[in-house]
Amino acid sequence: IIDQEQSFLQQKGLPNPISCPACRQKRRLVMRGERTLAKTECQQCKKEIVVPYDPLKVQNVILCREDYQKYFENHDTLIADPLPEPLTVDSFFKELQRLIILQPKRPSQTLDSTDCSFTNFVYYSRNLYYCFDCNKSSNGTYMYDSHNCADCGDMNFSYENEQCYECVNAYKCFNCTYIDDCKNMTDSDFSSRCIGCHDVFGCFKLENKSFCIFNRQLTESEYHEKVKYLKTLPPEKILAEVEKIKNQYPVSQTNEHDSQNSSYGNYVSFCHNCYMCFDTEKSNDCGYIYDSANNKNSFDVLQSGNIELSYQILDSGQTFNSLYVVFSKNCQDDYYLFDCVDLKNSMGCVMLNHRSYCLLNRQFTKEEYEEKVKEFKLDTYSGITAMEKAAREFWLT
Repeated sequence: IIDQEQSFLQQKGLPNPISCPACRQKRRLVMRGERTLAKTECQQCKKEIVVPYDPLKVQNVILCREDYQKYFENHDTLIADPLPEPLTVDSFFKELQRLIILQPKRPSQTLDSTDCSFTNFVYYSRNLYYCFDCNKSSNGTYMYDSHNCADCGDMNFSYENEQCYECVNAYKCFNCTYIDDCKNMTDSDFSSRCIGCHDVFGCFKLENKSFCIFNRQLTESEYHEKVKYLKTLPPEKILAEVEKIKNQYPVSQTNEHDSQNSSYGNYVSFCHNCYMCFDTEKSNDCGYIYDSANNKNSFDVLQSGNIELSYQILDSGQTFNSLYVVFSKNCQDDYYLFDCVDLKNSMGCVMLNHRSYCLLNRQFTKEEYEEKVKEFKLDTYSGITAMEKAAREFWLT
């Protein structure tokens, strides 16, 4: 555990983690269930739907997207039942589990998208098939963590591309195949770490070049003649030749851009003092951040943005001074939230919106809430440790 992490945990009153960062990240990925797809039927209208979890292992009611929205239009998630007595750490998490099961299971994370089948975490897109974590994209297949892409297939971590195939970390490219870590490319294939090129094939680390094959300059006619033949060869053979060229040049320790003291990670941009962060940008004083941006002084964050002074955050945004928050946004001073919006000073809530001082989906006054929370002794190391231990076990279920 690095000094920065220990200082953060002490500031939050948290005990040291008992599992390594990789296991904690694995646990968050399992909770996310991003790419586990299965067919089932809506238990309301009986039509066939695709869900991002195993329906046989789910105790919740499973609804299609339309019936899911109708349910929450007609049901208030605030409940009037008394709290469990006595309110202990064990009874708290038992009731939290009951609240989670009580609500219908979200069919998938899809927003304002049409004709997107076998997808999850897709927003403002159309005509996508088997795509995940995609935004403002159209006519695509097998894309992951890609945004503003059109007519593309087999893309990873790529942005603003059109008519591209088999690309990784491509940015603003057109009509390219088998490229990685390239930007502003046109009509190019099997190239790596190139910028501003067009009509290059099998090249590495070129800038503003054209009509090159395996880093050799050709005339335009020579280029097109040779490329016509090379495209008949198996991709594996071309990629092997490109790898030989790569091996002739030194490589940097990480993919890092405009960052300071953040080299222990990869694909980090505009960050300061970040440790073990991956695909992270515009973040400061953070550790174990994955696929996230605009975070400050937070640890163990996945697919989230604008997080500050928080710990164990998954798929959330605009969160301040909170612990264990999942699929929530605009939350502050909260503990153990699932699918909440605009919640302040609350603890153990599920699908609750625009409220403050709620405990296990019950509304309290400020004074009542603070008195109830005192029962967990969260102002003491022993109290926080007991809650943290139970939370870890709960997060594994």
